[in-house]
Amino acid sequence: MSDWRTRLKAVIEEKKISLPNLANKANYDYVTLWKALIKERHVIKRTTMNRICQVLEVDPDYIWYGHEGAPDRHDVPILEDSQVLQWVEGKKVKHSQDRIGTAYRIMSDKAFAWRSTAVDMQGLVALDSMVYFNPDLVPENMEYVLALYRGNILFRQYVEVADQQYLMPHNTAFQAATMGTGDRVLAVAVSACFSLVKDHRLVNFTSFEKFDDIQPDKLSSGTENN
Repeated sequence: MSDWRTRLKAVIEEKKISLPNLANKANYDYVTLWKALIKERHVIKRTTMNRICQVLEVDPDYIWYGHEGAPDRHDVPILEDSQVLQWVEGKKVKHSQDRIGTAYRIMSDKAFAWRSTAVDMQGLVALDSMVYFNPDLVPENMEYVLALYRGNILFRQYVEVADQQYLMPHNTAFQAATMGTGDRVLAVAVSACFSLVKDHRLVNFTSFEKFDDIQPDKLSSGTENN
């Protein structure tokens, strides 16, 4: 079964365009593109893939999914905090037999659902809401993620300021968490049951306007307030 790399390399060969030339036209770093396609050590961001596909005159959906248009449904397992890290690392997980479907364009066999227990994200995502994650996506600034922070699973907004990464809560009663050694993003949230409206609805996180810019002096390295 072909994957996105195989399809992208085939299109590049068909178009008879070199990697350096493609990278230049797509305003992308050649070495990073080479690592993604040849060494398979990098996953290309969605925004970057859109630029690459524009140069190649190909539908991004074809590169990601193998056909034009997203699949109608994708069933994913529902994981608990204790299972997320093993699942993301590709280890065998005795997860629940429960699975849930999503119509969102999830382009990974590692995708999973997680039921929110994040009190610090209330007001954005209600407790017990189902959130869908894709571990293969590289987190972009201001996206929502599930992260490993000080050995715990944390659902927060990922923010980069001056080469420092933070995990921002939505509930202002909690402080920002500064990511350090051993902390890392496990997966990017792609859709969820949003609680900003009375009747919960399925939305795509990335379709919403980003929050106001975060100023460095307003960030704290502390943990949650008691």
